[in-house]
Amino acid sequence: MNLDDFKERYGRGAQSGNDSGGKSKARRIASWVLCGALAILLIIVIINSATRVNPGYAGVKYSLLTGMKDDIEHEGLIWHAPWIKIYEYPVSTETVALRNAKKGEDKEDTSLQVNTGDGKSVAVDVRYAYSMQEEKLPHIFKRFRRQDAEWIAENYIKAEILNITQSITTSHSVLEVYSQNREDIAKEVRERLNKSLAEDGIKLEKFTFSDVRPDEKTQTVLQQVADTENKRELLKREEENLKQEQNNIAQQKENDKLSAEKDKEIAKVNAEKEAETILINANAQAEANEKLSKSVSDTLVDYEIAKKADKITWPKVYGGGNMLQLPGNFLDDAPAEEKKDE
Repeated sequence: MNLDDFKERYGRGAQSGNDSGGKSKARRIASWVLCGALAILLIIVIINSATRVNPGYAGVKYSLLTGMKDDIEHEGLIWHAPWIKIYEYPVSTETVALRNAKKGEDKEDTSLQVNTGDGKSVAVDVRYAYSMQEEKLPHIFKRFRRQDAEWIAENYIKAEILNITQSITTSHSVLEVYSQNREDIAKEVRERLNKSLAEDGIKLEKFTFSDVRPDEKTQTVLQQVADTENKRELLKREEENLKQEQNNIAQQKENDKLSAEKDKEIAKVNAEKEAETILINANAQAEANEKLSKSVSDTLVDYEIAKKADKITWPKVYGGGNMLQLPGNFLDDAPAEEKKDE
C-alpha cells in the first residue's frame, strides 16, 4: 500500500468521524436551547397564572377567550388560566384629598375651581372617602371599561364632584360659599354626590370642604366683612348677657320675696304651734290643780295647822271655825322633833 492509498483510506474515515461529532454537538446545543425555551415558557405561564389580590381589595376575572366572569376573588394568591386576568378594586375605605400643594411640596394642584352666584371664582379643597360595593364590581368593570380604581377616582369621581359643586355654588354668593353657608353647601354636595355615585356601585362615606380660597382682592373684602360680622356678633352676645344678668337679678329678687314669705309662713305656723302647746299645758295644769284641790281633806288641813302651832296652843287647834280638842296623849304620838321642842 503506497502513501496515496493510505491517505485515501484513512483520511476519509477521520473526516467522516469529524462530521459525526459535529452533528452530535449541534443536536446537544439544540436540546439545551429547547429546554431553556420551555423553562422560560413555563415560568411565563406560571407568572401569568397567579395573581395576588391585596388586602382591602376584591378582584373580578376577565377571560381573553370568553370575556367577563361573574365570580369575585378575595385577597390572597389566586391561581387561574394564563388567558385570564384579574382586575382588583378597593372594597375598603379609600381617602382622597383634592387640594392645592403646600409651599415647598412637589404636588400637582388638584383643588376645584368653581364660580359663585355673584361672578367670583374660588378654589375649593375637598377631602372625601369612598369604597366600592363588592357585589357591584362586575358592573364597575364594565361601566368603566377595565379602568382601575385610581383612574376612576381621578377622572369620574372628581368630575362628578366638580359638576355638582359648580351647580350648587352658582346659586350662592362668594360670602356664603366662603363662610356663612359653607357647611350647608358641602352637605348638599355630599347628598347629591352620594346619590349619583351609588348608581354605579360606589359608596361615598365622607365628604367635606377642607378649605375655600377666593382671589386676593375678594379675600380682603371678605375679611373686612367677617370682622364686621364678628363685632356685630360680639355686641349681640354682650346684649344677651346683659339681658340675662337683668333676668337673673329679677329672678333673685323674686326668689328672695318667695323665701321671705315662706319664712313668714313658717314663723306663723311655729307661733301657732307654740300657742297651742301653751294652751295644752295650761289646760293640763288647771286639770292637775283641780284634781289636787279635790284630794285635800279638812282633816289634812287641820293637821298641817296643828303642826305649826306652838306648844302652848297645841292642845287646842282651830279647824273648820270650831275649837278642836285633841287627846291628852296626842303629844306622845307627835314626831320626835316636836317632842324635842317641848
